Amino acid sequence: MPPPLMPKVLLITPFHPDIGGGSAHLRKLLPHFKALEVEWLYFGSPPSTFPNAHSLGPNLIGGPLLQDLPRSLALWSGLPSSHLQHHLQSILDRKADGCWIVAMNECIPLGNLLRAKSSLPLHVSVQDDQADGIAGRSKRYWWLAPLMRRAWLKLLRSASTIDVISEPMARYYRTRYSLTSTVVHPYLLDRYQQPIQDDNPTSLRVGHIGNLYSQREFLAFLHAFGTTARKLGKIPELVLVGGGSLDRARLQVALGTTGIIYDFPNLDEAAAIAHLSTCQMLYAMYPFAPNARVFRQTSLPTKLSTYLQCHRPVFAHTPLDSSLATLVQDHHLGVTCDDLEEDAMAPKIDALLSSPPPPLHFEVIKSSLYGPDNVSKLEAAILGTIGKAEGQPDR
Repeated sequence: MPPPLMPKVLLITPFHPDIGGGSAHLRKLLPHFKALEVEWLYFGSPPSTFPNAHSLGPNLIGGPLLQDLPRSLALWSGLPSSHLQHHLQSILDRKADGCWIVAMNECIPLGNLLRAKSSLPLHVSVQDDQADGIAGRSKRYWWLAPLMRRAWLKLLRSASTIDVISEPMARYYRTRYSLTSTVVHPYLLDRYQQPIQDDNPTSLRVGHIGNLYSQREFLAFLHAFGTTARKLGKIPELVLVGGGSLDRARLQVALGTTGIIYDFPNLDEAAAIAHLSTCQMLYAMYPFAPNARVFRQTSLPTKLSTYLQCHRPVFAHTPLDSSLATLVQDHHLGVTCDDLEEDAMAPKIDALLSSPPPPLHFEVIKSSLYGPDNVSKLEAAILGTIGKAEGQPDR
């Protein structure tokens, strides 16, 4: 007799499975599910290399301004949409036991349509606050924030279960909106392997991976870092993984004419760790701007899970009200700095260089924050949502 079918859930995201950020978070969890079949549906192209992942079609938000603005306004206003109706039918035709939606961009109005037109159980993941964390920092969408918040709240309040990216996010939504949620971090395999580290006596090297939310803070840091390196008689070096939108010429000016930038546009995580672990420190930031307050207080950079595997200390450049500052301080992962002036940053850089945490400390924190319990919590929440924790699904 063949084994009973596992419950099937459709994961729906507004982003491609093969990129960093939120996709990297999910890719570190899904392969370790034991009692749940997941089909990943996403907006965008090209085809994904991730198993059982399929494109729903082009993104409904973004693109040329004059086309995007009326389309986005209609989506967030809840007006009938032939595109959403088409995607809804595609979802229903797949005969799943439940849906799992990342509450971001076009997935929010699609999720609300799903709740209105079907009885499929729904689990929702929140990786960034849609109204304040995304629209609130956007030059294009800030005026749509009230409509986004209304649609976003409607989706979350209709969900059976919710997971969020950080403890501060869970507290914020519980206090402000009376929403109960489970905190889920990525899962890092419990394998200790000392990264290869380059202790070149002639250079001082800092690394960064992925998106940078604001160049102003990074440029100020690089200027202070370059000055510190030259005072020590060393060449300032920057290992940059990804960061496609950054202005390399401005980075070079900030680092100094003697500085060297090692630019790696596309690397898998293993290769990224190999390069980043040659650095004396790694850079993470959240914007200082007032309109980024909710974003920095609730989100958590995915890059921290990569940095922990490098066993290198973190320079957290952020206001002290952020989730990043709290995590780095509470777990002694490096230093925090909430200033843009060189006189304030230089002592922090010196402190990080003089007494970095030992490599095994990062392994302890990795196991504590990014252990297998994240997989079990998320899978249990979804199974509970679709009511299939035991027995064969009705398919």
